[in-house]
Amino acid sequence: MRALQATFLRRCGHDVVLAADAREALRLLAGGLRPGVILLDFHLPDMDARALRAAQRERALALDVPVILYSADPDVSGDGIDAVAVLVYPIDLNDLGVLVDAVCARS
Repeated sequence: MRALQATFLRRCGHDVVLAADAREALRLLAGGLRPGVILLDFHLPDMDARALRAAQRERALALDVPVILYSADPDVSGDGIDAVAVLVYPIDLNDLGVLVDAVCARS
């Protein structure tokens, strides 16, 4: 699904960088990556989204970058994540594109 979302967003004109897990995402941010938005799966292979966001805050990495949280679990909440939106799978790609466009335009 990530690859499909990435392909769709690239076709919409966005530059997309994928991280395999939270540790890689933190390394990319620490290396200076400044995305317009972070699309964050709640259940990452190595830690959940709350733990990633806590590590991001602790290291002061890209704190001003908006986050869109998504999950297959309809009971997931964005508490403690400061997400601008929470999406539940299945995610309509057109809706995702509109949301990403809007969030990037604001940042």
